[in-house]
Amino acid sequence: MIVVHVTFKLKPAADREAFLAADKTMQEEVMHQMSGFVRRTLAYNEDVDEWIAAMLWADGPLAMHEPAFAQHPLVKAVGEFVDESTIAGRAYQDIGG
Repeated sequence: MIVVHVTFKLKPAADREAFLAADKTMQEEVMHQMSGFVRRTLAYNEDVDEWIAAMLWADGPLAMHEPAFAQHPLVKAVGEFVDESTIAGRAYQDIGG
């Protein structure tokens, strides 16, 4: 398994409820259809006003790094809410435990 986390903040004027609706649609209609995708969860830290998307992928290349993923209309719709300058992420190999 590969564990991926991506942290980010929303744009100051972003509508939180609209973001959550767009994110849910993207997860259900895009992520769940991707090769190797296992699970994703979204969480929020109010103290630092930051979000984290945590994902589990089967071993192998991550479909989310393919250009077609970033160009998908539902992925772009979620991106409209996100302050791109705050995006950070990493991928980790699960060592079982």
